[in-house]
Amino acid sequence: MSPSPNLPRIQSGVRQVEQYLSKRFENGDIDSLSVAVATSTGSLFERNYGAMRGNESAYSPLTHSHSMYRIVFVAKLFSALEGHPRTERKIVMVRAHSLFFEISLRLHYYPRDDPVTKYFPELTYRLDGLKPDSRLRTVEEAPITLFQLASHMSGLGRDWPPGTVHNWPRDMQGGGPPQTNALPFPDNPSLFRATAGRHLTSPPFAHPAYSNMGTALLGLALMEANRRASSDPSSEPSTYAELVQRDVFEPLGMNGSYFLATEENNHLIVIPSLGPEVADQDFLDATNPAAGQFSSLADTIIFLRMRPVHDFEEDDWTSMGFMWEIIKAQDSNGRLRKIYWRLGAMLGYHTALAIHPGTSYGVSVLMVGHYPDAAKLV
Repeated sequence: MSPSPNLPRIQSGVRQVEQYLSKRFENGDIDSLSVAVATSTGSLFERNYGAMRGNESAYSPLTHSHSMYRIVFVAKLFSALEGHPRTERKIVMVRAHSLFFEISLRLHYYPRDDPVTKYFPELTYRLDGLKPDSRLRTVEEAPITLFQLASHMSGLGRDWPPGTVHNWPRDMQGGGPPQTNALPFPDNPSLFRATAGRHLTSPPFAHPAYSNMGTALLGLALMEANRRASSDPSSEPSTYAELVQRDVFEPLGMNGSYFLATEENNHLIVIPSLGPEVADQDFLDATNPAAGQFSSLADTIIFLRMRPVHDFEEDDWTSMGFMWEIIKAQDSNGRLRKIYWRLGAMLGYHTALAIHPGTSYGVSVLMVGHYPDAAKLV
């Protein structure tokens, strides 16, 4: 049972968190900050600080819970939600506005062990070079599956096509994701060309390696799987952005989550003083699953209230969920507790979503500005 926000100790905690955040915001290196602590029954804490447009803070509207931030790599959680194996027309229970209601997600069944080549027969990747003296395996013998893409176990590199890191090992300039590595966001054909021309970091399912490339390919594969499972493929979404909008955002009532800045939503988009151009960029369908999404504090609260992870509080072996990173943090009694989180950062945008599954509360931090450490605020 989630605690009531009216409990004295909860109210005391809320005051402490508010004092901490207010003091931190006064340092002046954060343009806009939206923070919530939520349980399955509602928000215990929800606050917004600063202006929506960092370069014109004196005249900008104030940030609110429906203001939209680029959540960058936190978008992977929603890619995994789109592809989480389930049967079509499964009923999902969601608690919202203190009431239970049922929603029907129009999701087909995506077998997690399907090879990606089932949906993209033209996909190739290099298995040579890992053990030059061993027999070279074929793509059929070492398939990359949807499950491997969703769990960073595919062996695909982090960001393909990669930039050229000219000054390695003196610095990393020219590395990282598109734009940061001086390359444009890839279209679908360039994604497949990059996969065909580069060695895997390890054989599929051999070793975990964080991969934006893998999540991008997952999004494209889910779109193709959805089309093939339909009795009328021509009526199905033709982009990943349209697919997740139909299957996830609309059924859950997430009306502040999109992939592009448009005339219709421009008044809601938070723009940082550092890297304001990121707000207007089109990440294209090959990057949207990994990093292209906008979301609001209100929408992330809906996601946190779904309790998208379960864990028995006292042990270290029962875990399930999406693309979480897991850390250990001490509670007030000095005991280590697992915290599941996803972090995202790109120039002026910094995001963190975290869940403490043992007691079923979540934290959302959406932030723009020069201060980068959303994880510390969590």
